[in-house]
Amino acid sequence: AAEPGAFRNRFGCVNGTWEPLFVRRVWRRTGKVVDRVPHDYQRINIDFAGGVAFGSDQGMFVMNHSSPQLISACGDVNNNIIMHPAIAQGEEPGETCVVTALWDWSPI
Repeated sequence: AAEPGAFRNRFGCVNGTWEPLFVRRVWRRTGKVVDRVPHDYQRINIDFAGGVAFGSDQGMFVMNHSSPQLISACGDVNNNIIMHPAIAQGEEPGETCVVTALWDWSPI
């Protein structure tokens, strides 16, 4: 994963095709829905709860193995950097939490 985005190979190396992974964003002012492929992941691939997550200056995004749409792990926070994500056991039985350091350009 790098600035052009992250991709996955579907259907194997010989007959497969490279499919772009994307993040679905809703613009704050207009409500327009945009599927964004390019991200500056800075080659940060995180082993995330048995899967893969990508950290970028736009947040943290978790690989969704059933769809090319990445799952946003930062909610509606924009223009932020998530560093050092970790999985923590929650207070309730079966609850799992993401614990992380976060920096944002605007109020959180």
